[in-house]
Amino acid sequence: MTKDEANKLYNEFQSKFPLERLKDLKLEEYTNLNREDSFCYWLETKTESLGSIWGGSAYKFGIFKISGEIKPSNKALNDGVYAWYKKYGDTRDKAYQAILSNIIKVAEAAHQNNFSLIDSIDLGVSYKWKIAYLYSNMCLLNFYKEAGIRYIAKKHGMENAKKASISQIQAYLIAFSHGKDLFDYSSELWNEWLESDECKKQNDKELSYEDDTFEFNKSVETYFRISSGQAFSLKNFEQNKYISRYAASLLAKSFTILTGNSGTGKTRIALKLSHYLNVPSYSMNDAMEYFKVGDSINEWTVRKISDDTIYLSNEKEPTRLRPIQKGLLQEFIDFYTENPEKFIKQSSEDRGAIRDSSNAKYDKYLYGFDATIRVMAKKVLENKTENDSENFKNTLLIPVGADWTDNTKILGYFNPLANDGKGEYVKTEILEFIETASENTEIPFFLILDEMNLSHVERYFSDFLSAMESGEPILLYKRPEGCECTTSEKITLPKNLFVTGTVNIDETTYMFSPKVLDRANVIEFKPEMNDVLNNLFGTSNGDKEKVAEPGVAEGFMQLANEVRSGTIPSEVQPILEGIKPILEAFYKELEKCGFEFAYRTVKEIRLYAIAAYKTAEGEKPTAAEIADIQILQKILPKIHGNKKQIGNLLDELEKLCINKGSIDSSVTPPITGTGYNLSDSLAKIRQMKDKLDRFQYANFI
Repeated sequence: MTKDEANKLYNEFQSKFPLERLKDLKLEEYTNLNREDSFCYWLETKTESLGSIWGGSAYKFGIFKISGEIKPSNKALNDGVYAWYKKYGDTRDKAYQAILSNIIKVAEAAHQNNFSLIDSIDLGVSYKWKIAYLYSNMCLLNFYKEAGIRYIAKKHGMENAKKASISQIQAYLIAFSHGKDLFDYSSELWNEWLESDECKKQNDKELSYEDDTFEFNKSVETYFRISSGQAFSLKNFEQNKYISRYAASLLAKSFTILTGNSGTGKTRIALKLSHYLNVPSYSMNDAMEYFKVGDSINEWTVRKISDDTIYLSNEKEPTRLRPIQKGLLQEFIDFYTENPEKFIKQSSEDRGAIRDSSNAKYDKYLYGFDATIRVMAKKVLENKTENDSENFKNTLLIPVGADWTDNTKILGYFNPLANDGKGEYVKTEILEFIETASENTEIPFFLILDEMNLSHVERYFSDFLSAMESGEPILLYKRPEGCECTTSEKITLPKNLFVTGTVNIDETTYMFSPKVLDRANVIEFKPEMNDVLNNLFGTSNGDKEKVAEPGVAEGFMQLANEVRSGTIPSEVQPILEGIKPILEAFYKELEKCGFEFAYRTVKEIRLYAIAAYKTAEGEKPTAAEIADIQILQKILPKIHGNKKQIGNLLDELEKLCINKGSIDSSVTPPITGTGYNLSDSLAKIRQMKDKLDRFQYANFI
């Protein structure tokens, strides 16, 4: 690297992490699994050309986000999500604040050229001197390996090099630079170290060292081929009123209930939409399964394999380890999977296409390794296992059982007797699905709970209901003293998780409470007679599978985030003004019987209006059409009671649906048609009135 390139990289780091930003740096910004923007990733990888701190475990950062299974350590703690040295604190927050405080002290001392203070700050030697260099205006040697810099100092005549502080060694060696540029001078000293026998001994020792802190997870992982987001559209999907309402409901809120008689296609339509938004995936064993220490790859030799990195060396620099990250390798794998014609005839231009892709996340400074990584990608692709076409990894269908009496069927449970009495958390398929969704936030994940009311929903689903409303984490268990379980005590539901519950009503099922109904859009399925009878002749096309173009699923997720952001598009504002008087009239009648709606309902109607407008193909929906759907899906489901309780109410609501004089029709925008004919809501109200007359009791479902 030239001095100009070094200055440019130094300035990029300063721009990314100025000293003032450190004071407000969040834990997720400090260390995360995507890592392209984390402080730790910049220190170790992005700025490697400004001096390497590779080697050792991730504990050198003080605290790190776990990417694999870890073994307990007397010096460390973990909560299943993060691991840290326990000397910094007994919780992740306490530990991080202590570590961040020390990082700030190092950076401020380096900025003020008070280098002797850095020696006493409790951080790893290589790590803190790399930080010092990056905040010193390049006034230090970018040589951080303690054994190396002590060896060089001794070789250059420093008598007490073995016991001297690093700041003293830095000052001593800089004094012998004889006016040379410190960056160039550091390179000379580094190369001198690399060529020494002592360096070879150190590297051999590190390579043979088996870190007793980590136990790498060699399980099969699922990779999703993320594409550039396209605008979400249903134009290539089967068209009916249920599909459009279902899609808009999911966009507005992550929980939707589909109800109707058995066999009406509720589960089918949920699966079809999720399969339409399927993101292709494939299972690939961990990179360690494909590469072994000693393998030769394009004149390079595999010297070491960690949980997320393969280290190579060549004959020219046998002791210098060059990292190839699994994430970077994965970008090549994804590129050749999506462009099979380029896989057959690989080119040096491929790296540029990958690097410039909107999905590129990983290191951009591994120039010169293109051919090597292409060879590695080819080896993985030739051995990977493709998923079965029906194995949709971002869709999970779970039948609810009558024995679901608590949340253990959803979230699992802690078994204190497992693992020789040390405790273990038993995960469910649903919990693992949620964890996968949390790691892939750019695409939607669809959880379908089939026949949700075979058990009391409130007993097993109340945690979900509360967490979806508040955004607060769900407590899975409380870790007992001495427990070695690595599962986090809490889990937060990701915003890309969409839950659909199907409901059948018969003598074997339980009713939903108003609490549950109030937290979802409720869509009742009543297929048309012709559609049903067409199945007699096998002419129904309802089961033909459709798959969206690459990027549409990502577009669905982007639209969901946009809809839920709270921003009201200017073109939707007039529609909301048209909906307001309709809701006002209904509120006045509902209030008389105690069924009035509140803030949550109005907010979700607003979000639905935005989603319905954004997803409409061709002519946009009117205020009356949206109000009709939302009265049907959000307001009527909560109405229930005997004739004395709701008889008059249903009569008045029926009038509102057909009597244009009941509502001020002068609002803007004017509604097309004859008044405010809320036809779908009217049909449901009349159905409830008929039930009330026949059974003296009526409810929505």
